[in-house]
Amino acid sequence: MATCPDNGIVLDTFSGTGSAVAAALKMGRKGIGIDLSSSYIDIAQERISQTALTSNNMWACSYVS
Repeated sequence: MATCPDNGIVLDTFSGTGSAVAAALKMGRKGIGIDLSSSYIDIAQERISQTALTSNNMWACSYVS
């Protein structure tokens, strides 16, 4: 995220449990997470929704089937 500008968008194509997207939100960026596992995306959505409540930034997570 050091190279992502303020208000930029972080794309994490192997998001797992959403750590990078959550960190992006905390640093004032937007985040997009993609993963193959729907169970990981469920975990990521819970983690990120808690972060998003305090950051007021946009985010999205999805799985590829």
